Amino acid sequence: MKPDLHQQNGRDYRKFRIGADALHVERRQLGGYNSYKLDWDEIGFDAVVSGHGFDVRRTFLVGSLLLNYALAVLVVGLVWDWLLGAWWFWALAVAGLLPFVYPLYRLTRTSLTKTLYGDNNVVFFYREQDAAAVDAFIERMRVAHRRYLQRRFLQLDDLLPLDDQVKMVQSLYLSKLISREDLADVMAEVKTRRLFED
Repeated sequence: MKPDLHQQNGRDYRKFRIGADALHVERRQLGGYNSYKLDWDEIGFDAVVSGHGFDVRRTFLVGSLLLNYALAVLVVGLVWDWLLGAWWFWALAVAGLLPFVYPLYRLTRTSLTKTLYGDNNVVFFYREQDAAAVDAFIERMRVAHRRYLQRRFLQLDDLLPLDDQVKMVQSLYLSKLISREDLADVMAEVKTRRLFED
């Protein structure tokens, strides 16, 4: 199983790597670069898929700008009649249309993201071709999260009050962060310790 997930969306990318104690995230998007780690305590697994589709208002805005540009070229061509026959005039007019092509292309695309909500959110690109890889990676994150909780909370500490540790493990079980078997193992160890304390 790969502990990494690399996603690319145009010029933006996101890289995720599962560590023993944290999720390492690297993001680059327009105008910025971030690299950070999120401790497993900060990550939740409540997922929401959201996105945006075809934006009619912005598309009409860019379309109206394009139409105004075309009308301006036509008016300039009609005022100076000799320009209509010049090849360089038409080359410049077509070159002036190019800045409108990419915004129209971006506005017609749909975009989905999957967000895991917690103290810090984790956001994945969730396009059709990414969905299976993202879901598999989230499952690997859950496994790493469980291992982290088992290492951190399921080992009883002699320096801490036993009843407080039992409450902590029970709350983890009630939150469905550990399995019933994990709870049973801790409770058996608690019983054994209490037998030796008496």
